[in-house]
Amino acid sequence: MGTARDGRGTRRASTRRDILAAAEELVLENGLSGLRTKDLVLRSGVSERTVFNNFDSIEDTALTRIEEYLTPLFSDLDVPTETPVEQLPAVVRDRVLTHLATPAGLECLTGFVRLAAALAPDSGEVLTRHVVLTLTSMGSLASSEVEETRPELSVEQQLRLRLYLSNLALAMGLGLARAALHRLPKEVLTTLEVRDRIPPAEELVPHIEWAFQQVDAGLPQL
Repeated sequence: MGTARDGRGTRRASTRRDILAAAEELVLENGLSGLRTKDLVLRSGVSERTVFNNFDSIEDTALTRIEEYLTPLFSDLDVPTETPVEQLPAVVRDRVLTHLATPAGLECLTGFVRLAAALAPDSGEVLTRHVVLTLTSMGSLASSEVEETRPELSVEQQLRLRLYLSNLALAMGLGLARAALHRLPKEVLTTLEVRDRIPPAEELVPHIEWAFQQVDAGLPQL
């Protein structure tokens, strides 16, 4: 029984990955307008019913992919347990920045920026709202991750750390927005024009670091 359930779970995860990969390809090719149900079914090789068994809407496939690129940037921080309490905010910040500069981190940044740029012309408000919600959740999850290994933190210390990490996560989004504002002209561009002007991921990290520095003006004292 357990083996059968494991097999179904593996197949479901594989199907979900296929749908997300196909959705990303379609959006990168033609923007959100290119993400149509019939094309997604054809590209992913699954039925329409299967698509909507896994996702609430056709747009949700692209937004979920956005979430998958962002979430790893602020998770599995592995903060050393011997870190003094008063140094936790700075250590978490430094570990995030270090992770961003790794090949895996740069790959996530690149994937996020490319897909977000392709979605933005047709779904700016929806995309922004989803990114903000995802970033807020990332800050909360990072806080929980630290708290699990540091039971000695008082309620007051936990709240201060959560506030700081939530601001840090949102700052990541603002840093990426800063990079786009400096790089892209003000006139409306097509999806292909935006894609051609996306900077390399290595050039995005300094903008995120700049945003973190702005948050650090309010670095909490634990």
